[in-house]
Amino acid sequence: MNHLLKLLGETWFGNFLGLVGGVLGIWSFIDLYILKFKPRVVLGNKVVFLAKKQNWQPKNNLSLSSIILSLDIGNHRNKYGYIHDFAVRIFQSNALNPDHAMYFITNILEKLPLTINDLKSNNNIQYTPLNMLPKTSRILNLEYSDLRNRSNMTIDYEQEFALEIYYQKWPNSKWQHIGKYSLYLQNALIDDVGTSHLLYSVLDWNVSRDKIFEKLLSTRSCLYSGLSQKYLLRFFNLWKIKIFVMPFIQLKDVILCIFISIIKSIAWVYDSCIRSIIIRIKGVRLQDINISEANRDKKQETIRAFNEICTITEKMINKINTKADKNAIITVEKEMQSITITRPKLSLKIYVSGNTSIYTADLNTLTPRLSYNLTLKQTSIGYSYWELDGYGPLTIKSFVLRILDAFLLHSCY
Repeated sequence: MNHLLKLLGETWFGNFLGLVGGVLGIWSFIDLYILKFKPRVVLGNKVVFLAKKQNWQPKNNLSLSSIILSLDIGNHRNKYGYIHDFAVRIFQSNALNPDHAMYFITNILEKLPLTINDLKSNNNIQYTPLNMLPKTSRILNLEYSDLRNRSNMTIDYEQEFALEIYYQKWPNSKWQHIGKYSLYLQNALIDDVGTSHLLYSVLDWNVSRDKIFEKLLSTRSCLYSGLSQKYLLRFFNLWKIKIFVMPFIQLKDVILCIFISIIKSIAWVYDSCIRSIIIRIKGVRLQDINISEANRDKKQETIRAFNEICTITEKMINKINTKADKNAIITVEKEMQSITITRPKLSLKIYVSGNTSIYTADLNTLTPRLSYNLTLKQTSIGYSYWELDGYGPLTIKSFVLRILDAFLLHSCY
């Protein structure tokens, strides 16, 4: 069995992972270096015509000056894309051999002008070729007003129109067709200076939206249609739970009961065979409670260190007092396990605290400024040393010198 699993792990699974990695690597190479950039372009559902009324034109005829629309341009590849130019072709869709005109892009607008007032407050910038980052998309409001190979395009705005959109990736490359869209007039407005604002809806959007009504489900009310439906639904729901849900609940409870029974059996065996025997044997007499002092064997070493501290302190203070001023004399008061050194403005007490600690604190304030804790440490091989909290290991004499150094400074104020 182990040999079979090892064989599968070394051959089939390893080969499968290698195949998946190879396919992903080849696809990444093709997507990055071989496949060409192809943007996904989607037209918005509104198109705006801006036109002028000429005196010589008949009724409903206008000179089309520009076309404004919104495009959602997406780059789904893992490579940069470049779009050099855009163009649209407009013509009447309900006529044979209709007149047509090509308009090229000129400006990018801040927003799509849905009313005449939007034209006055709209900011626009001159169009420059687009550089599309990998895995990005942009929504642009584009104005096409550069009419080529003719001076004027006359339209009857009440007719039906078709709009074709094209783009060019490089200056000398082939023009790519995005799509053909049918337009129908939604609103027509003319201002005081004769500028016509014609708002068209894209018919393709309305056709796709109408398809939702073809496969709509019938509406269902939350109310019961009658008393019989209420009780029949309750009956069927109850049996649905009994048939499909209750077996799983009962199976879970059976597993839980088995688990609980096992735990109870283990507890019964332990209590009957171990705990009860200990109770019968040890319960016939009172149990002695022994409380021992921690690190009792270190007490003598701590006392010896304290006595050494007292000896060194007294010698140092005697040397200081021989040449000290009258108001700078240091007095020493020694008790059994403590020593107090005093100047007029500061008193410092050194005393044994526990079996392995020697503590130092000043007595003039509620919150001591000079507090030191010297602790006896011992390694696993039996080597003992003294350590001052916050400073590290040091000798007894170094500890005394450090205390006196701080005491002489802070006793001046």
